Amino acid sequence: MEHTNKTLFKINENQVIISRDFKGTLDQIWRAYTDHNLTDQWFAPQPWKCTTKEQSFEVGGIWLYAMNGPAGEKHWAMFRYEEIIPLVRYSGFDAFSNENGQINSELPTSKWNTEFFSNDSYCTVVNTCTFSDQQVLKEYLDLGFKEGYEQSQFNLDNLLLKLA
Repeated sequence: MEHTNKTLFKINENQVIISRDFKGTLDQIWRAYTDHNLTDQWFAPQPWKCTTKEQSFEVGGIWLYAMNGPAGEKHWAMFRYEEIIPLVRYSGFDAFSNENGQINSELPTSKWNTEFFSNDSYCTVVNTCTFSDQQVLKEYLDLGFKEGYEQSQFNLDNLLLKLA
């Protein structure tokens, strides 16, 4: 796998594959993705902020969080963990929700698989996001997903520099 400090997006019919290298150890990157105390510090495009209401990082557990905008906007989402292989990958179901984790059926949902590949000097994270069909993927992209996720990846780079 070629080393890059850019977020690479590959869009297939109903899938987005996002790959990025981060300077840091596998343990640091894993924790940044799976511990809400760290995730809340990077998982939102600026000037937005992520705040976790609850997280149970275990199979069947959920991560319930809000994206908070600069004008007081609050958009809730939830992620239900379906598989966890520590320091290798986790996967699950992602959806917009209300503050209690009830899924908003009017907005798109997706399945995520997040994989971690370690090297001596960096760690590659590959997210594969699968949607029910091409139209649902288009709706997700129209919401600004690509731009927002790319910004959050830069935020993670900055957090890792602080933690180093």
